[in-house]
Amino acid sequence: MFKFINNIKFKAKLNVFVALIFSLIILVSAILLYNAYLGKQDDLEFIDQTIRNNYDRNIKDQVDNVITLLDGIYEKYDSGELTFAEAQTLGADLVRDLRYDGEGYFWIDTIDGVNVVLLGSDTEGTNRYNFFDSNGVPVVKKCIKIALESESGYIDYWFPKANQTQPVMKRGYVKLFVPFNWVVGTGNYIDDINKSIEDKRKDIDTAFQNQIFAISVLFLLLIIGTISLVSFFAKSITIPLQKTTHLANLISNGVLDEHIDNNIKKRKDEIGQLATSIEKMRNSIKQLIDALTENAKMLELEKELFGTTLKSIGDAVISTDQNENIVLMNTVSEELTGWKQEEASGKPFEEVFKIINEYTREKCVNPVTKALQLKKVVSLENHAVLITKNGDGIPIEDSASPITDMNGNIIGAVLVFRDVTDQKEKQKKIEYLSYHDQLTGLFNRHFFAEEIKRLDVDRNLPFTIAMVDVNGLKLTNDAFGHEVGDLLLQSVAKVLKSECRAEDIVSRIGGDEFVILLPRTSSVEAELIIKRIYKAMELQKVDNVVISASIGWETKESSHDDIREVFAKAEDFMYRKKITESQSMRNQTIKVIMHTLHEANAREKIHSERVSKLCRKIGEAMKLDNEVIKELELAGLMHDIGKIAINNDILNKPGKLTEAEYEEVKKHPEISYHILKSADVYTRLAEYVLSHHERWDGKGYPRGLSGEDIPLVSRIITVADAYEAMTAIRTYKGAFSHEQAIEELKRCSGTQFDPEIVHACQKYCWTRKGEF
Repeated sequence: MFKFINNIKFKAKLNVFVALIFSLIILVSAILLYNAYLGKQDDLEFIDQTIRNNYDRNIKDQVDNVITLLDGIYEKYDSGELTFAEAQTLGADLVRDLRYDGEGYFWIDTIDGVNVVLLGSDTEGTNRYNFFDSNGVPVVKKCIKIALESESGYIDYWFPKANQTQPVMKRGYVKLFVPFNWVVGTGNYIDDINKSIEDKRKDIDTAFQNQIFAISVLFLLLIIGTISLVSFFAKSITIPLQKTTHLANLISNGVLDEHIDNNIKKRKDEIGQLATSIEKMRNSIKQLIDALTENAKMLELEKELFGTTLKSIGDAVISTDQNENIVLMNTVSEELTGWKQEEASGKPFEEVFKIINEYTREKCVNPVTKALQLKKVVSLENHAVLITKNGDGIPIEDSASPITDMNGNIIGAVLVFRDVTDQKEKQKKIEYLSYHDQLTGLFNRHFFAEEIKRLDVDRNLPFTIAMVDVNGLKLTNDAFGHEVGDLLLQSVAKVLKSECRAEDIVSRIGGDEFVILLPRTSSVEAELIIKRIYKAMELQKVDNVVISASIGWETKESSHDDIREVFAKAEDFMYRKKITESQSMRNQTIKVIMHTLHEANAREKIHSERVSKLCRKIGEAMKLDNEVIKELELAGLMHDIGKIAINNDILNKPGKLTEAEYEEVKKHPEISYHILKSADVYTRLAEYVLSHHERWDGKGYPRGLSGEDIPLVSRIITVADAYEAMTAIRTYKGAFSHEQAIEELKRCSGTQFDPEIVHACQKYCWTRKGEF
């Protein structure tokens, strides 16, 4: 064993020692990291279990509280204070208004599946025994089963959140209330629980990473210590020997400019003698090589100049000898063909440069062969495609020329070619844009005009043309913005494209107008296709926007029919349908806009309802006609509908608005006007709403009307709006008392407000103490 160790070189012994030390350090570090990892996993499992148990306990406690509440009500029935029906009604009303943790609510179903309580929605009173969640699970049926079999229990189910389509898991708890045969339950989305667990997981990961960092620092310190120790032993023997050996290796590789350290040559031992001998050998070899080097430099300079010139050329270049074998390839040609100079050199040109026709896929004439045969410059055939080494196709353009020596003898050929992919792609893009609508991707009016001429032949009879006009596009743009309007057009285009056949031509020919060309399609067949389109539109959703379009069609039955008259009849039919369909859609859209505004901003909902109610009371105090009062009440409710187009950050800003923000808010009467004006039933309301920020003295907006030029209904809304705004609590100000608000109305009477209406408001409010 010792004899073997003595035969090992000193450097090898040091390497063995270092390897042993490193192995020990790595083993200890691995053990420490493994223990830290096990601790991390235990912590993660404990936190996950704790958070989920706490959530389950909370919703169970909430349901138990409701059961306790219902027990109290049932005792009143037992004692004779309430009838059974009164007890059930009282219990349902109390549970319906209960909330916990902000948005948590409860539902109640009978054991037969009839809903008793669900946020006061239209679902109450209906049977939802077979109601399914997003994964197809009969949720109510399953809840009732749990309650009947186990009296209580947990249930998981899936529904998307508001304004989302992706289902999210909810976890609920149900319990049977036997006296009423009710199943009481609650449930919430648990993605917040998963987020909380993930936050804890990140904290543990951070701690684990800190442990890894500490172990790494310890590992590094141990390595530095070992290296320092080994360096101390190696300095006196290994390093001088390595320097001497290194110089010998350099000399063997032709490097003669290095000199050995003088301190090593001065040594009297074998290492010093070896260094001196090697230095003498280096000097001898250098003298022999210097003469050859000087001559080689000139040749190398010329070669580098040629190579640099070749590489700097933007086109690909391949040269061959007179036998058409590859001699030279530049970098660009290597990239395009997939062949390297080293592997292609000496190979036949046609093995490396394979070209075919883009359309026929037939092999093209070899340009090098043609150039050598004709002894002149030749160009590639049109539509040539280069087949690369890996089988890809690249469209190219090229030319080949013979190479001659000083005596005019052909000694080879050179091929210059370039990739024209971008050029072809740009051409295709230009062609696409010239025939397609950029917003929807459908064909455009230019393509339609050409296509209808092409299709207007006898073999396509019967030939049906369908005109499509999107209902309420301007209303959508006014209310929700042009981006949503664009989405509406894209959705309509998607439906038209998906419901039409492959051979049908769908084009967008105007802002909200589309045309469908249906060759070899009778009127009956066209009607079936259009019914499919209507049905698909009913299922399509774009945020809160109603998707609707009016479609009219006409069929060319005979070659004697003029296609222009067919088109005109289809258009006329479409406009007749639009008269009814468009109004219905606009009425529905306005209701959606009101719902969207109030859903997004609860404060606006409360404000509109209070203004509406106060308007009615002022109208009654002024003894206005019942029809006018109804109109007044509705106008008060819808007076701020235009705020749907105002940024919620501005509407809910807690501080004072900037000048730019105030100018933005001042647009809402005109927006309200355009929205309501789009539906005939709201035409008069539009005029009232437009003027509800006008002032009695003419200093209001948007038109600067004054006095009785302002509609009476608008003047009443102005007073009601101001009173409600003063007495309501806002984040940026406290609420006025009833008396303060009346005094402010009186102070501005005759300037901002109509004095007669202020008097009527004062009379009503003083009578009812401001509780309207």
